[in-house]
Amino acid sequence: MHGGAVAEEKYAVAVRDAGGLHLFMWVRVSLRSEFFTMLPRPRDPSINAHASLHADGSYHIKSHGLPRCMERQKQKPDGTLVDTEHLMDQGLNRAGVLSIGENCDPREWNGVFEIPIADLANGPNHTSHVSADLIGRGGKPTLFPEARAIDQTIFRQNYPLLVFTHYFVPIP
Repeated sequence: MHGGAVAEEKYAVAVRDAGGLHLFMWVRVSLRSEFFTMLPRPRDPSINAHASLHADGSYHIKSHGLPRCMERQKQKPDGTLVDTEHLMDQGLNRAGVLSIGENCDPREWNGVFEIPIADLANGPNHTSHVSADLIGRGGKPTLFPEARAIDQTIFRQNYPLLVFTHYFVPIP
């Protein structure tokens, strides 16, 4: 396996209920092997919340038109990536997912990680989480020590692999 995309790739995290498939998070892989983790907010596009891991390994998060935050240097997101680079982690619950209001058509994506709505927390506490990680040879997703994985899917044919993990964190 090797890095570098031959075409832009898009991978979605979506929640399924009786009404359909609801987009929660997505990752775009550019032709330059850059990874952009997006949180769609169609009711308020000014939010534009996303994390970027650029080809040179520079990483940052942006939201609401504010300056970059959490800037740091990570490994280059290509076939030389070793172990794991974390892209983003988001808490989610039923009300939050449904309030986003964006449907997900699987035909528009290279892959969709589906989470049944019954698997999500229903209260105000975010006990369900989804993480997006890049995995090199020998890597595994970055989770909280007390986390219990519910489901996990690996996408991409080339390193680095993209892994979405739905997990539960007990609230004391």
